[in-house]
Amino acid sequence: MKNFNSSFILLFTVFISLIASNSNSHVIPEDELRNKVYLSNNEALKKVFKGVNKIKREKQKISPEQRKQIEEICGQNFEDQRIDFYTAPTNNGKLYATIEKATANSHPVTEAKFIILIDSQGQIKDLHIMEYKGPQRAEIISRPFLNQFLGQSAHSSFKSVTSNQGTTPSAQALVRAVHKILASHNVVYLTGEN
Repeated sequence: MKNFNSSFILLFTVFISLIASNSNSHVIPEDELRNKVYLSNNEALKKVFKGVNKIKREKQKISPEQRKQIEEICGQNFEDQRIDFYTAPTNNGKLYATIEKATANSHPVTEAKFIILIDSQGQIKDLHIMEYKGPQRAEIISRPFLNQFLGQSAHSSFKSVTSNQGTTPSAQALVRAVHKILASHNVVYLTGEN
């Protein structure tokens, strides 16, 4: 009877171990995850505002009417009470930059902090990932992927922005976050509502 109990306990332990290992099989191993800072805030601002000496920070308070307009343009909820833009005058008007995060509720959760530069017509001039947390193979950190955003505006469809890996949650999150920024820039600076 003692041997039977020992055998049963051993078999039960092995069985539980197998179930536990299978339930975690969808978890991405730690060595396949990336948690990297590419640019600090100051480095990112210097990178997009090349050769500009004076950068001004503008804290734009978003009114309920502006929030509604932003949501109509981008087709998403906009809950921010304010948005900060960094601005600099140029020979061709004014440049606007902001720093934001795009979060994909995937497994594991993917988060990208990025800076976007917008010209006075509301088109993207530059975009850089500043920090990234998620799978190493994610394409959203690659320059060819990011270059697809250049020239897009608040009224662009963004259907041309594609990933070699398909419509990944991280790529979709970045598209949504960028569209929100462009919509807020459009409402605050281009429609004269501020």
